[in-house]
Amino acid sequence: MPTIEERLQRLEDVEAIQRLQIRYAEVCDDGFDSDAIVDLFTPDGVWDCGDYGRFVGEEMRAYWADTARITELSLHYMANHVVDVEPSGTEATGRCYMFGAVTRGGEAQWMAVRYDERYRKVDGEWRFTEMTLRPAFMTPFERSWALPVPSGEKS
Repeated sequence: MPTIEERLQRLEDVEAIQRLQIRYAEVCDDGFDSDAIVDLFTPDGVWDCGDYGRFVGEEMRAYWADTARITELSLHYMANHVVDVEPSGTEATGRCYMFGAVTRGGEAQWMAVRYDERYRKVDGEWRFTEMTLRPAFMTPFERSWALPVPSGEKS
């Protein structure tokens, strides 16, 4: 059975990881500063955004700079963040959901995604080691965000 100190440390770690996630959202919503975002990851960290690409370490910098260039507005609303700290106390996994509004290339869009994440504690600070984006939808503001009916099925 874990001691009170171990249990308290685990709670503090979960809180620190949730704050890391919120910091990520804040940096995105404040203009996608590529240096600040890359700093939230370990040097070998992975940003996997599916069809948009998979970037490791410094490769992320160009992706985030391009995102900043084409994004006029971004609002990330993070929810349902679940974190599981490994027994080592230096590795963890988590997932959360994001509903957001974005304007990219002059087009307003709604988006909803799930983030699947891995974290590592480095020099006493939690960092992302992997963030995988799993989109539910990303659709123009004027259109419904309902998923399309697969071809051959009647609505």
